[in-house]
Amino acid sequence: MIGKALLHSDLGHCVVTKVCNSSEVEVSFPALGLKGKRYSISSLTDPDTGQEALLTLVSEQKLTKSDQASDRAKLGTLSEKALDARLAILALRLGQCPEYYIDEMSVGNEDVKSACQWALERSHEGKPAVVVFESPFGKGKTHALNTFSSMARKQFRAVGSVVLDGVGISLSDPMSLLSNLAQSIHFPNEKAGQTLPERLCDLVRNRRVEALIERDAHFLADCLQRVPCDIADQPDAWEIVVDYLSCMLAASQASTLLATYREHGRRFTLPAIVTRKVEERAARCVTMLREWAQACMAMGAHRGLLVLFDEADVDYGNTGFTAKVVERRELLYKSISELAISPQKSYLSMGIAVTPGQHNHWGLEAVDEILTNFDPQCTRHVQLRDLTAQDFIELGNRVASLYAVAYGSQIMSQSEAEIYGEQLRDQMSYRVNDACSPRRFIREFIEHLDLLSTK
Repeated sequence: MIGKALLHSDLGHCVVTKVCNSSEVEVSFPALGLKGKRYSISSLTDPDTGQEALLTLVSEQKLTKSDQASDRAKLGTLSEKALDARLAILALRLGQCPEYYIDEMSVGNEDVKSACQWALERSHEGKPAVVVFESPFGKGKTHALNTFSSMARKQFRAVGSVVLDGVGISLSDPMSLLSNLAQSIHFPNEKAGQTLPERLCDLVRNRRVEALIERDAHFLADCLQRVPCDIADQPDAWEIVVDYLSCMLAASQASTLLATYREHGRRFTLPAIVTRKVEERAARCVTMLREWAQACMAMGAHRGLLVLFDEADVDYGNTGFTAKVVERRELLYKSISELAISPQKSYLSMGIAVTPGQHNHWGLEAVDEILTNFDPQCTRHVQLRDLTAQDFIELGNRVASLYAVAYGSQIMSQSEAEIYGEQLRDQMSYRVNDACSPRRFIREFIEHLDLLSTK
């Protein structure tokens, strides 16, 4: 399902980027430059067939063309659990694990859960915390971030994430983090899938900005109190406010653009968020992250905000280690550390994933730079270990059980799944250029189940 092209009736063509649950997906609109938009699958269609997306996504994966017509009639009778399982199988084929199946597809990760729980407990006390996940390629760092996300949502936190690339999004350019993070922040147990900007819009529209002051988000409250309520009723105008809050527009630019949406072109003044001085941007970025965390508490995420940064090694590889770039990153890390040890309560936690490796020498330098500049009081470092043979056997058993839930029949008994899981793990362990990673193991196990199901 990840990467599937679909069609939204109003916004046009989109691409699935994340499976949220059995009825919702997160999509991006490349032509519009929109990312992280969450929609009900029923509101999307297949551009090739014109059919409802759910019918296409669930039925196309396993059935021949002659079987599809009869199976579509059966989809309406499938339980939500079976639909969730089918969507999970679709994602696992592509190396992704939906968040709602993280626990079922996790083995041998007790150290990850322990570090995540430590960070969540610390941030619950108003003390920001950072967990750094270090892992070779394909060994589970993204899965660790998803585990962190799942645990945070269950404990009533909002979660936002960005994938660093060192080009448009980089730790050495703090403003780029804010501009890409805002739209990705979603709230726990929220079927509507509202993002942080959408909830802030509701506060302005309903004249409830004072709720931010009660949660000590004074700067954000000052920004939004100056925005007239009629702006919140105009989607295009509110997008300008979002760009301003995300540091994509300077305050003066936003004021000028917003005036065109008001009667007689009346202008209003906004406080500056973007700072011209490069050395001040790290501190401003951290200030806004804190404000967002406090705001989340006022709007349904009662324990604050978790922010996740993936692919830090890619960021380092593209930005390098020149004195200027290193200084900018270090300013960001030190600003986060200062917030973490400050007496001011801030309900913010973070996760950073990085991959050092034989052909990625900067990965080791990245880990060293990150750990050196973060205060040890607020940081935990987790080096993900290889799964044991027994872990892989258990993982195979869980994949077989999930497959049975998805398609209503037990293709393998528990003992058969364990025997095949051990065999597959042994076979993959001998490969030189295709080592046994959990992602490949799961994919090949599912392919084996596909073959068995056709016999």
